[in-house]
Amino acid sequence: MLDKINHDLNKTKLSLNLHSYRQSLLASNISNAKTPKYQASDINFSKIFNKILDIAHEVAKKTLSTTSNKHIKNKNNSKNFEQNKLLNNNYVSKNGAVNVDIEKIKFVHNGLKYHADVVFINNKLRNITNVLQG
Repeated sequence: MLDKINHDLNKTKLSLNLHSYRQSLLASNISNAKTPKYQASDINFSKIFNKILDIAHEVAKKTLSTTSNKHIKNKNNSKNFEQNKLLNNNYVSKNGAVNVDIEKIKFVHNGLKYHADVVFINNKLRNITNVLQG
C-alpha cells in the first residue's frame, strides 16, 4: 500500500515540477514580448512527462536492495536522476514571435493544472490521515 501511495505522490511531484518549469518559460515569454527578435519558448508537457516517468521506472527496476552487509553493493543504486537534463534545448521549442494573448492563456491554463495537482496531493494526504485516524 505504501508503494502505491509513494508512486502516486512521486508522479504528482514530477508533474508539479514540470508545470513549474513551464510556468517560468511562459512568464519569460510574456515579460519579453516587446524584446526585439525574442522567440516564444514552450515545452511539450506530455512528451517530457512520459519520458521522465519511463526513466524513473527504469531506474526503479535497476535498483537493488541488499538484505545483508555481505551482499555486493550496487553502484547504480540512485533513484534520483537528472530531470533537468531532459529540459534542454531538445525539448524546449521556439515558436517565433510572442503573441501575448496566447501566452497569457497558456499561463493561466498551466497555473490551473498546477493548482489541480496541489489539490490532488492535499486530498490524497487528507484521505490517508483519515484512514490512519480511524
